Amino acid sequence: NANKDPPRLSHFRDLPNSVTVAYDLLHQGAQMIHGTATKYTLVGKIDESEQKKLGADLLRGCEIIGAATNSLLQDSTGCSRAVRRATQRAALAIILNVIHLAASFSDHSALEENIGAQKTGAVWQSCDTILNKMLPMGNRTAIRRELFTWTRETNDSMEEFNEMVDRGPGETVEKEVEDELDGIFGDDDEQYPENDLPVAKACLGILKCSRGTMKLTLDVSEDYGKKFAETQDELYLDRIAELHAKARAVGEGVTNMG
Repeated sequence: NANKDPPRLSHFRDLPNSVTVAYDLLHQGAQMIHGTATKYTLVGKIDESEQKKLGADLLRGCEIIGAATNSLLQDSTGCSRAVRRATQRAALAIILNVIHLAASFSDHSALEENIGAQKTGAVWQSCDTILNKMLPMGNRTAIRRELFTWTRETNDSMEEFNEMVDRGPGETVEKEVEDELDGIFGDDDEQYPENDLPVAKACLGILKCSRGTMKLTLDVSEDYGKKFAETQDELYLDRIAELHAKARAVGEGVTNMG
């Protein structure tokens, strides 16, 4: 399950062999699909029987990617939820785009204008996530990617709150009047009402604390990762997992509040 943590992390910086093999298979499958998709589209316009053979290669590529993803989702590989979610998202994007490409030839829409080329481009783009190493590999990279994402979202929310708070309190109007005005001019609140301003300032304070929490989690996780490399004491991996889980609660909560 991509939305749950393993009982225990197996690594932080250095990848175990089982994880390395899974990433190699992901690359192999993506490479096979990327290289076959163009031939599939070009041949499909002139020879359906040859296209079916290439379709079998696309299927094999999807099977390889599916097997590799399934491997990383197993508790025995000790991959964090961050790894699982990133890998599953990348794999699903490739497989769905291959399905859409094949379906476009099944209903003959691929032969209209440049639909086939567009579907092929979507397959390429999804494969490039793996081929161009945009997919985070291993617990350290995936965890840091999530923490940086939450930090960026926190900063975005802080900017929004700051702009509104700096404008000071707006005019307080009755709820019925406000609804009526929104119906006429649209809901375009640019200032908080005076009685809401203290709440907005409190939210801004929470956001600042949340941003600090992300930075602290990054720093402490790095320190624990180095200590694990030196001692091979799995207690440090447990602490990293706990920190990441708590940071997720904060990061996703900030996103919802923003």
